[in-house]
Amino acid sequence: MTSHANTTPIPAGIAMPDEARTRLGTLRFFDGFPDDATTRTLFDNLDFQRAVQAYLLGLAPVAVAAMRQALLQWGPVNSTLVMWADLVHPRFLGPVYNTSTSYHYAWLDLRDGPVVVEVPPKVYGFVDDSWGRWVVDVGITGTDQGRGGRYLFVPPDHAGQVPDGDLVVRSRTVGL
Repeated sequence: MTSHANTTPIPAGIAMPDEARTRLGTLRFFDGFPDDATTRTLFDNLDFQRAVQAYLLGLAPVAVAAMRQALLQWGPVNSTLVMWADLVHPRFLGPVYNTSTSYHYAWLDLRDGPVVVEVPPKVYGFVDDSWGRWVVDVGITGTDQGRGGRYLFVPPDHAGQVPDGDLVVRSRTVGL
Protein backbone atom coordinates (compact mmCIF):
# COMPACT_ATOMS: atom_id res chain seq x y z
CA MET A 1 0.00 0.00 0.00
CA THR A 2 1.29 3.39 -0.96
CA SER A 3 0.52 6.45 1.14
CA HIS A 4 0.51 9.97 -0.23
CA ALA A 5 0.99 13.14 1.78
CA ASN A 6 -1.29 16.07 1.15
CA THR A 7 0.97 18.36 -0.81
CA THR A 8 -1.64 20.54 -2.47
CA PRO A 9 -0.89 24.16 -1.58
CA ILE A 10 -3.79 26.15 -0.11
CA PRO A 11 -4.56 29.13 -2.37
CA ALA A 12 -4.00 32.55 -0.82
CA GLY A 13 -7.11 34.14 0.66
CA ILE A 14 -9.11 30.91 0.99
CA ALA A 15 -8.19 30.07 4.59
CA MET A 16 -10.02 31.69 7.48
CA PRO A 17 -7.89 34.44 9.03
CA ASP A 18 -7.14 34.34 12.73
CA GLU A 19 -8.71 37.79 13.12
CA ALA A 20 -11.41 39.72 11.33
CA ARG A 21 -12.07 43.40 11.98
CA THR A 22 -15.82 44.09 11.78
CA ARG A 23 -18.36 46.66 12.99
CA LEU A 24 -18.74 44.38 16.02
CA GLY A 25 -15.05 44.70 16.83
CA THR A 26 -12.23 42.29 16.21
CA LEU A 27 -13.39 38.69 15.96
CA ARG A 28 -10.82 35.98 16.71
CA PHE A 29 -10.67 32.45 15.30
CA PHE A 30 -8.56 29.32 15.70
CA ASP A 31 -8.53 26.94 12.74
CA GLY A 32 -11.65 28.70 11.47
CA PHE A 33 -13.60 28.36 14.72
CA PRO A 34 -14.49 31.41 16.86
CA ASP A 35 -12.97 31.72 20.32
CA ASP A 36 -15.24 32.09 23.37
CA ALA A 37 -15.29 35.91 23.32
CA THR A 38 -16.10 35.98 19.59
CA THR A 39 -18.86 33.42 20.10
CA ARG A 40 -20.43 35.58 22.84
CA THR A 41 -20.15 38.68 20.63
CA LEU A 42 -21.78 36.91 17.68
CA PHE A 43 -24.65 35.53 19.77
CA ASP A 44 -25.20 38.94 21.40
CA ASN A 45 -25.38 40.47 17.94
CA LEU A 46 -27.78 37.75 16.80
CA ASP A 47 -30.03 38.50 19.79
CA PHE A 48 -29.92 42.20 18.90
CA GLN A 49 -30.76 41.52 15.24
CA ARG A 50 -33.69 39.31 16.23
CA ALA A 51 -35.00 42.01 18.56
CA VAL A 52 -34.82 44.56 15.74
CA GLN A 53 -36.65 42.16 13.40
CA ALA A 54 -39.34 41.50 16.03
CA TYR A 55 -39.85 45.25 16.40
CA LEU A 56 -40.00 45.84 12.65
CA LEU A 57 -42.34 42.91 12.03
CA GLY A 58 -44.59 44.01 14.88
CA LEU A 59 -44.79 47.68 13.93
CA ALA A 60 -47.52 47.33 11.27
CA PRO A 61 -49.88 45.03 13.21
CA VAL A 62 -49.54 47.20 16.32
CA ALA A 63 -50.37 50.32 14.25
CA VAL A 64 -53.37 48.53 12.70
CA ALA A 65 -54.60 47.41 16.15
CA ALA A 66 -54.23 50.96 17.50
CA MET A 67 -56.23 52.34 14.55
CA ARG A 68 -58.93 49.71 15.14
CA GLN A 69 -59.20 50.73 18.81
CA ALA A 70 -59.39 54.40 17.83
CA LEU A 71 -62.11 53.73 15.24
CA LEU A 72 -64.30 51.98 17.82
CA GLN A 73 -64.87 55.30 19.62
CA TRP A 74 -66.85 56.54 16.59
CA GLY A 75 -68.95 53.45 16.00
CA PRO A 76 -69.11 49.68 15.56
CA VAL A 77 -67.04 47.60 13.17
CA ASN A 78 -68.36 46.91 9.65
CA SER A 79 -70.54 50.04 9.63
CA THR A 80 -68.34 53.01 10.58
CA LEU A 81 -66.25 55.06 8.16
CA VAL A 82 -64.10 57.79 9.66
CA MET A 83 -62.99 60.63 7.38
CA TRP A 84 -60.38 63.20 8.30
CA ALA A 85 -61.89 66.65 7.71
CA ASP A 86 -58.52 68.24 6.92
CA LEU A 87 -55.26 67.10 5.43
CA VAL A 88 -52.78 65.74 7.93
CA HIS A 89 -50.15 68.04 9.38
CA PRO A 90 -46.80 67.57 11.15
CA ARG A 91 -48.44 67.21 14.58
CA PHE A 92 -50.69 64.40 13.34
CA LEU A 93 -49.84 61.10 15.03
CA GLY A 94 -49.51 58.06 12.81
CA PRO A 95 -46.91 55.75 11.30
CA VAL A 96 -46.69 57.17 7.77
CA TYR A 97 -48.94 59.83 6.32
CA ASN A 98 -48.89 61.87 3.14
CA THR A 99 -49.75 65.53 3.74
CA SER A 100 -51.54 65.90 0.38
CA THR A 101 -53.95 62.99 0.82
CA SER A 102 -57.34 62.86 2.51
CA TYR A 103 -57.72 59.80 4.70
CA HIS A 104 -60.72 57.57 5.37
CA TYR A 105 -60.62 54.55 7.65
CA ALA A 106 -62.95 51.68 8.41
CA TRP A 107 -62.51 48.40 10.22
CA LEU A 108 -63.97 45.23 8.77
CA ASP A 109 -64.39 42.17 10.96
CA LEU A 110 -64.90 38.98 8.96
CA ARG A 111 -65.27 36.60 11.92
CA ASP A 112 -69.02 36.26 11.31
CA GLY A 113 -68.61 35.83 7.56
CA PRO A 114 -68.17 37.90 4.40
CA VAL A 115 -68.75 41.67 4.39
CA VAL A 116 -69.87 43.75 1.39
CA VAL A 117 -68.41 47.23 0.85
CA GLU A 118 -69.86 49.45 -1.85
CA VAL A 119 -67.15 51.65 -3.34
CA PRO A 120 -68.30 54.77 -5.21
CA PRO A 121 -66.89 55.69 -8.63
CA LYS A 122 -63.72 57.73 -9.09
CA VAL A 123 -61.98 57.12 -5.77
CA TYR A 124 -58.53 55.90 -4.83
CA GLY A 125 -58.09 53.45 -2.03
CA PHE A 126 -56.61 50.26 -0.71
CA VAL A 127 -57.31 47.65 1.91
CA ASP A 128 -54.71 46.16 4.25
CA ASP A 129 -55.11 43.16 6.53
CA SER A 130 -54.46 42.89 10.27
CA TRP A 131 -50.72 42.60 9.65
CA GLY A 132 -50.63 45.78 7.53
CA ARG A 133 -50.21 43.72 4.36
CA TRP A 134 -51.82 44.89 1.14
CA VAL A 135 -54.99 43.01 0.22
CA VAL A 136 -56.55 44.93 -2.68
CA ASP A 137 -56.72 48.33 -4.35
CA VAL A 138 -60.19 49.83 -4.78
CA GLY A 139 -61.37 52.58 -7.10
CA ILE A 140 -59.34 53.92 -10.00
CA THR A 141 -56.33 51.68 -9.32
CA GLY A 142 -58.48 48.75 -8.25
CA THR A 143 -60.44 45.93 -9.76
CA ASP A 144 -63.42 48.21 -10.45
CA GLN A 145 -61.12 50.55 -12.46
CA GLY A 146 -62.83 53.64 -11.07
CA ARG A 147 -66.37 52.61 -12.00
CA GLY A 148 -67.25 51.77 -8.42
CA GLY A 149 -68.50 48.41 -7.32
CA ARG A 150 -69.50 45.96 -4.64
CA TYR A 151 -66.49 44.34 -3.00
CA LEU A 152 -67.20 41.14 -1.10
CA PHE A 153 -64.50 40.59 1.54
CA VAL A 154 -64.30 36.90 2.44
CA PRO A 155 -62.57 35.48 5.54
CA PRO A 156 -59.73 32.99 5.13
CA ASP A 157 -61.72 29.88 6.04
CA HIS A 158 -64.94 30.72 4.17
CA ALA A 159 -66.18 27.76 2.14
CA GLY A 160 -69.67 29.04 1.36
CA GLN A 161 -71.08 30.36 -1.88
CA VAL A 162 -70.36 33.90 -3.02
CA PRO A 163 -72.90 35.89 -5.04
CA ASP A 164 -72.31 36.63 -8.71
CA GLY A 165 -71.51 40.20 -9.66
CA ASP A 166 -69.52 41.13 -6.57
CA LEU A 167 -65.77 41.68 -6.71
CA VAL A 168 -64.62 38.88 -4.42
CA VAL A 169 -61.59 39.56 -2.23
CA ARG A 170 -60.23 36.73 -0.07
CA SER A 171 -58.39 37.92 3.03
CA ARG A 172 -55.61 36.12 4.87
CA THR A 173 -56.92 37.53 8.17
CA VAL A 174 -60.37 38.15 9.67
CA GLY A 175 -59.60 41.82 10.27
CA LEU A 176 -59.24 44.42 7.53
